[in-house]
Amino acid sequence: MMPDDNITDESTVAGEFFCQTCQRPLTRRGPGGECLRCLFRLVFQPEEAPAKPATAMRRRVIPGPLSYAHFDVEVGTDGFPVELGAGAMAVTYRAWDTVLQCTVALKVIDPQIAGNASGTATGPLLGGNLTLVETGLGTGDFPSLEGAIFLFEDTGEAPYSYDRMLTQLLRSGALDGIAGVAIGQFDLANGAAGEWTAAQAVSDRLEDLGVPVLGGLRIGHGQGQLTVPLGARATIDTSAGTLTLEPGVS
Repeated sequence: MMPDDNITDESTVAGEFFCQTCQRPLTRRGPGGECLRCLFRLVFQPEEAPAKPATAMRRRVIPGPLSYAHFDVEVGTDGFPVELGAGAMAVTYRAWDTVLQCTVALKVIDPQIAGNASGTATGPLLGGNLTLVETGLGTGDFPSLEGAIFLFEDTGEAPYSYDRMLTQLLRSGALDGIAGVAIGQFDLANGAAGEWTAAQAVSDRLEDLGVPVLGGLRIGHGQGQLTVPLGARATIDTSAGTLTLEPGVS
Protein backbone atom coordinates (compact mmCIF):
# COMPACT_ATOMS: atom_id res chain seq x y z
CA MET A 1 0.00 0.00 0.00
CA MET A 2 1.39 3.42 -0.98
CA PRO A 3 1.54 6.16 1.68
CA ASP A 4 -1.41 8.54 1.62
CA ASP A 5 -0.36 12.16 1.68
CA ASN A 6 -3.77 13.10 3.03
CA ILE A 7 -3.36 11.08 6.21
CA THR A 8 -2.52 13.38 9.08
CA ASP A 9 0.90 12.80 10.61
CA GLU A 10 0.77 11.21 14.07
CA SER A 11 2.73 13.99 15.72
CA THR A 12 0.23 16.67 14.68
CA VAL A 13 -2.78 15.08 16.31
CA ALA A 14 -1.43 12.85 19.07
CA GLY A 15 -2.51 14.21 22.44
CA GLU A 16 -5.17 16.45 20.88
CA PHE A 17 -8.04 14.12 19.99
CA PHE A 18 -9.57 10.77 20.82
CA CYS A 19 -11.76 8.67 18.56
CA GLN A 20 -15.17 8.70 20.23
CA THR A 21 -16.00 5.17 19.07
CA CYS A 22 -12.85 3.17 19.83
CA GLN A 23 -11.55 5.56 22.53
CA ARG A 24 -8.01 5.42 21.19
CA PRO A 25 -5.76 8.40 20.56
CA LEU A 26 -6.61 9.65 17.08
CA THR A 27 -3.18 9.23 15.52
CA ARG A 28 -4.38 8.25 12.04
CA ARG A 29 -7.00 10.07 10.01
CA GLY A 30 -8.12 9.66 6.44
CA PRO A 31 -8.81 12.49 3.97
CA GLY A 32 -12.39 12.85 5.26
CA GLY A 33 -11.35 12.83 8.91
CA GLU A 34 -12.11 9.12 9.36
CA CYS A 35 -10.50 7.11 12.13
CA LEU A 36 -8.61 4.50 10.14
CA ARG A 37 -8.96 1.98 12.95
CA CYS A 38 -12.75 2.11 12.79
CA LEU A 39 -13.04 2.46 9.00
CA PHE A 40 -16.02 4.80 9.05
CA ARG A 41 -16.73 8.45 9.79
CA LEU A 42 -16.61 9.37 13.48
CA VAL A 43 -17.10 12.35 15.76
CA PHE A 44 -13.96 13.68 17.47
CA GLN A 45 -13.58 15.48 20.74
CA PRO A 46 -10.74 17.23 22.63
CA GLU A 47 -8.62 15.09 24.92
CA GLU A 48 -9.07 17.44 27.84
CA ALA A 49 -12.76 16.53 28.08
CA PRO A 50 -13.05 12.88 27.02
CA ALA A 51 -16.51 11.39 27.09
CA LYS A 52 -17.37 8.05 28.63
CA PRO A 53 -16.69 5.21 26.21
CA ALA A 54 -19.48 4.67 23.70
CA THR A 55 -18.83 0.94 23.70
CA ALA A 56 -19.22 -1.43 26.62
CA MET A 57 -15.84 -2.94 25.93
CA ARG A 58 -13.14 -0.31 26.51
CA ARG A 59 -10.71 -1.09 23.75
CA ARG A 60 -7.03 -0.90 24.51
CA VAL A 61 -5.68 2.67 24.53
CA ILE A 62 -2.05 1.85 25.37
CA PRO A 63 -0.11 0.00 22.67
CA GLY A 64 1.88 -3.13 23.48
CA PRO A 65 1.48 -6.86 24.08
CA LEU A 66 -1.70 -8.35 25.51
CA SER A 67 -2.14 -11.87 26.89
CA TYR A 68 -4.99 -13.94 28.32
CA ALA A 69 -4.05 -17.29 29.91
CA HIS A 70 -2.25 -19.24 27.15
CA PHE A 71 -3.29 -16.82 24.39
CA ASP A 72 -0.94 -14.12 23.11
CA VAL A 73 -2.80 -11.41 21.20
CA GLU A 74 -1.19 -10.37 17.93
CA VAL A 75 0.08 -6.80 17.80
CA GLY A 76 -0.40 -4.81 14.59
CA THR A 77 1.97 -2.47 12.83
CA ASP A 78 0.47 0.46 14.76
CA GLY A 79 1.48 -1.20 18.05
CA PHE A 80 -2.11 -2.02 19.09
CA PRO A 81 -3.66 -5.50 19.48
CA VAL A 82 -5.25 -6.73 16.26
CA GLU A 83 -9.05 -6.61 16.59
CA LEU A 84 -11.18 -8.80 14.36
CA GLY A 85 -14.42 -7.30 15.58
CA ALA A 86 -16.23 -5.72 18.51
CA GLY A 87 -19.77 -5.67 19.79
CA ALA A 88 -21.78 -4.55 22.76
CA MET A 89 -20.36 -7.24 25.02
CA ALA A 90 -16.95 -8.30 23.74
CA VAL A 91 -13.94 -7.64 21.54
CA THR A 92 -12.51 -10.39 19.35
CA TYR A 93 -8.73 -10.42 18.88
CA ARG A 94 -6.43 -12.40 16.61
CA ALA A 95 -4.23 -14.40 18.97
CA TRP A 96 -1.71 -17.22 19.11
CA ASP A 97 -2.70 -20.27 21.14
CA THR A 98 0.54 -21.40 22.81
CA VAL A 99 -0.96 -24.81 23.61
CA LEU A 100 -2.39 -25.71 20.21
CA GLN A 101 0.34 -23.73 18.41
CA CYS A 102 -2.04 -22.04 15.99
CA THR A 103 -3.74 -18.70 15.34
CA VAL A 104 -7.23 -18.34 16.81
CA ALA A 105 -9.96 -15.75 17.20
CA LEU A 106 -10.05 -14.88 20.91
CA LYS A 107 -13.29 -13.36 22.22
CA VAL A 108 -12.78 -11.29 25.36
CA ILE A 109 -16.01 -10.54 27.20
CA ASP A 110 -16.56 -7.21 28.91
CA PRO A 111 -15.96 -7.81 32.64
CA GLN A 112 -18.89 -5.49 33.39
CA ILE A 113 -21.29 -8.06 32.02
CA ALA A 114 -19.30 -11.30 32.21
CA GLY A 115 -20.11 -11.69 35.87
CA ASN A 116 -21.66 -9.15 38.23
CA ALA A 117 -21.42 -11.65 41.08
CA SER A 118 -19.02 -14.56 41.03
CA GLY A 119 -19.89 -18.15 41.77
CA THR A 120 -22.16 -20.90 40.53
CA ALA A 121 -25.91 -21.29 40.45
CA THR A 122 -28.21 -24.14 39.49
CA GLY A 123 -31.89 -24.19 38.60
CA PRO A 124 -34.36 -24.56 35.74
CA LEU A 125 -33.46 -22.39 32.75
CA LEU A 126 -36.37 -20.00 32.17
CA GLY A 127 -36.84 -16.82 30.18
CA GLY A 128 -36.14 -16.18 26.52
CA ASN A 129 -36.54 -13.07 24.41
CA LEU A 130 -36.60 -10.16 26.86
CA THR A 131 -39.29 -8.22 24.98
CA LEU A 132 -41.67 -11.20 25.08
CA VAL A 133 -40.84 -11.96 28.73
CA GLU A 134 -41.61 -8.39 29.76
CA THR A 135 -44.78 -8.34 27.63
CA GLY A 136 -46.06 -11.47 29.36
CA LEU A 137 -45.61 -10.02 32.83
CA GLY A 138 -48.86 -10.16 34.80
CA THR A 139 -50.54 -12.73 32.58
CA GLY A 140 -51.94 -15.97 33.96
CA ASP A 141 -49.30 -18.16 32.38
CA PHE A 142 -46.24 -16.11 33.38
CA PRO A 143 -43.99 -18.62 35.18
CA SER A 144 -42.49 -18.17 38.61
CA LEU A 145 -38.77 -17.48 38.29
CA GLU A 146 -37.98 -18.30 41.91
CA GLY A 147 -34.94 -20.59 42.06
CA ALA A 148 -34.47 -20.37 38.28
CA ILE A 149 -31.60 -19.34 36.04
CA PHE A 150 -33.12 -16.39 34.20
CA LEU A 151 -31.99 -16.36 30.56
CA PHE A 152 -32.63 -13.42 28.27
CA GLU A 153 -31.56 -12.03 24.92
CA ASP A 154 -33.02 -9.62 22.39
CA THR A 155 -32.60 -8.07 18.97
CA GLY A 156 -33.17 -4.63 17.52
CA GLU A 157 -33.63 -2.96 20.91
CA ALA A 158 -31.86 0.23 21.98
CA PRO A 159 -29.98 0.30 25.31
CA TYR A 160 -32.75 2.29 27.00
CA SER A 161 -35.18 -0.53 26.16
CA TYR A 162 -33.06 -3.02 28.11
CA ASP A 163 -33.08 -0.59 31.03
CA ARG A 164 -36.85 -0.16 30.83
CA MET A 165 -37.70 -3.86 30.50
CA LEU A 166 -35.41 -5.02 33.29
CA THR A 167 -36.61 -2.19 35.54
CA GLN A 168 -40.19 -3.35 34.98
CA LEU A 169 -39.27 -6.95 35.87
CA LEU A 170 -37.41 -5.81 38.97
CA ARG A 171 -40.15 -3.48 40.20
CA SER A 172 -42.84 -6.12 39.68
CA GLY A 173 -40.92 -8.61 41.82
CA ALA A 174 -40.64 -11.10 38.95
CA LEU A 175 -36.91 -11.51 39.55
CA ASP A 176 -37.20 -11.98 43.32
CA GLY A 177 -35.58 -15.23 44.40
CA ILE A 178 -33.89 -16.11 41.11
CA ALA A 179 -30.78 -18.28 41.45
CA GLY A 180 -28.75 -16.62 38.70
CA VAL A 181 -28.80 -14.86 35.35
CA ALA A 182 -27.58 -16.08 31.95
CA ILE A 183 -27.30 -13.42 29.25
CA GLY A 184 -27.40 -14.14 25.53
CA GLN A 185 -26.83 -11.86 22.57
CA PHE A 186 -27.76 -8.19 22.28
CA ASP A 187 -28.15 -8.16 18.51
CA LEU A 188 -28.43 -4.77 16.78
CA ALA A 189 -28.45 -2.95 20.12
CA ASN A 190 -27.55 0.43 18.67
CA GLY A 191 -27.35 3.53 20.81
CA ALA A 192 -26.21 7.11 20.34
CA ALA A 193 -22.57 8.05 20.86
CA GLY A 194 -21.83 8.95 24.46
CA GLU A 195 -24.84 7.05 25.82
CA TRP A 196 -24.80 3.78 27.69
CA THR A 197 -24.56 0.59 25.68
CA ALA A 198 -26.96 -2.31 26.21
CA ALA A 199 -24.28 -4.12 28.24
CA GLN A 200 -23.81 -1.14 30.53
CA ALA A 201 -27.57 -0.71 31.02
CA VAL A 202 -28.02 -4.40 31.80
CA SER A 203 -25.08 -4.44 34.19
CA ASP A 204 -26.51 -1.46 36.07
CA ARG A 205 -29.93 -3.11 36.41
CA LEU A 206 -28.60 -6.47 37.58
CA GLU A 207 -25.81 -5.44 39.94
CA ASP A 208 -28.03 -5.30 43.03
CA LEU A 209 -29.53 -8.76 42.59
CA GLY A 210 -26.60 -10.40 44.39
CA VAL A 211 -26.71 -13.56 42.26
CA PRO A 212 -24.20 -15.00 39.77
CA VAL A 213 -24.52 -13.34 36.35
CA LEU A 214 -22.97 -14.94 33.28
CA GLY A 215 -22.89 -12.99 30.01
CA GLY A 216 -21.49 -13.37 26.52
CA LEU A 217 -23.43 -16.53 25.68
CA ARG A 218 -24.03 -17.26 21.99
CA ILE A 219 -27.77 -17.57 22.45
CA GLY A 220 -30.30 -15.33 20.74
CA HIS A 221 -30.79 -13.76 17.32
CA GLY A 222 -27.17 -13.14 16.31
CA GLN A 223 -25.07 -15.02 13.81
CA GLY A 224 -24.09 -18.53 14.93
CA GLN A 225 -26.59 -18.64 17.77
CA LEU A 226 -27.06 -21.85 19.73
CA THR A 227 -30.34 -23.45 20.81
CA VAL A 228 -30.95 -24.35 24.46
CA PRO A 229 -33.95 -26.14 26.04
CA LEU A 230 -35.96 -23.87 28.32
CA GLY A 231 -37.11 -25.64 31.45
CA ALA A 232 -34.07 -27.93 31.59
CA ARG A 233 -31.91 -27.92 34.69
CA ALA A 234 -28.93 -25.63 34.18
CA THR A 235 -25.78 -24.57 36.00
CA ILE A 236 -23.82 -21.38 35.40
CA ASP A 237 -20.23 -20.96 36.53
CA THR A 238 -18.99 -17.39 36.23
CA SER A 239 -15.36 -18.33 36.96
CA ALA A 240 -15.26 -20.92 34.17
CA GLY A 241 -17.56 -18.87 31.96
CA THR A 242 -19.82 -21.84 31.27
CA LEU A 243 -23.52 -22.67 31.05
CA THR A 244 -24.14 -26.41 31.49
CA LEU A 245 -27.53 -27.95 30.71
CA GLU A 246 -29.07 -31.33 31.35
CA PRO A 247 -30.88 -32.90 28.35
CA GLY A 248 -34.20 -31.28 27.55
CA VAL A 249 -35.78 -34.67 26.82
CA SER A 250 -35.10 -38.11 28.22
